[in-house]
Amino acid sequence: MQNHLILLFFFLIPFLSISQTGNTKNTTFLRNTEKKQNTTLKGVPVIDNTATGFNLKDTSNKPKGVADASIKPAFLSKDNKHCDKIPEEILKVAQDQLGDFLLRIPSGKENLYGFNNRNEFSLAEIGYLYEVITLNNNFFKITKLNSKQEYTKSTNSWRAMILVNNQARALLTLTKINNNWEIVKLGANNLAAELHHIMNNENFKNDKIDIYSDFKLFRVFQLKSDFLLTNEYLFPLNSAKRNIFLSNNNTSSNDPSIAISDRKNQKLKDLEKYKLFDLLEILKNHINKLDK
Repeated sequence: MQNHLILLFFFLIPFLSISQTGNTKNTTFLRNTEKKQNTTLKGVPVIDNTATGFNLKDTSNKPKGVADASIKPAFLSKDNKHCDKIPEEILKVAQDQLGDFLLRIPSGKENLYGFNNRNEFSLAEIGYLYEVITLNNNFFKITKLNSKQEYTKSTNSWRAMILVNNQARALLTLTKINNNWEIVKLGANNLAAELHHIMNNENFKNDKIDIYSDFKLFRVFQLKSDFLLTNEYLFPLNSAKRNIFLSNNNTSSNDPSIAISDRKNQKLKDLEKYKLFDLLEILKNHINKLDK
């Protein structure tokens, strides 16, 4: 009898081990699943400064009042006809992630992100997209610029305009994280409105600028200034007009920007434009003043 019990014990050991291993695997899987569920909509979208998007405020915390209703996927606005020049993966992320990202906005805080109410979320669509570029290291290393040299670089981020009923409401910021493009910020509604206004301006179109050319957002972090860059020209946006061209530091008669320094009430129809190299010399002058 004792021998039979010993044999039975050894016979059951493999099954006990399999059961234990299975429970361990199940526990690990459940833990991982819970972790994924808890982090899917963990953070409230980071608010981009409503004026320019330079001073970012991190409001990451647990979402409050997130609507349960699902949002239909965003689609490209008919305004966005230059989508063939945008990398497909960036376009797809902007479309696919917009709905979930909007749902993270806390109830009652919609206006901070450029929306009047939550009903507008279902009307949101992707408009223009802009690659964000800035000055490269070479620009700061040399004292005299050379027109044959390259002085800009990509920031590895894009801004996507959100439209509701053909009105610009905000800008998404997309950047690469762990080799995947993701939406990381939402806001800058004033900047979005300004860009949309310029690109629909009659003088902008009459100036023989292809409205669907390869647009970029040229950001000069040192001067907190943005420019709209087309294939040929750069157009100072309000932040650049305020921080560079309308500043009180334009005292040199040799400064090319002095010509517009007194146009404080300059309207959109008087669009200023610069060739890239001409603007770089102005930027060099202003940044050098900051270092003194």
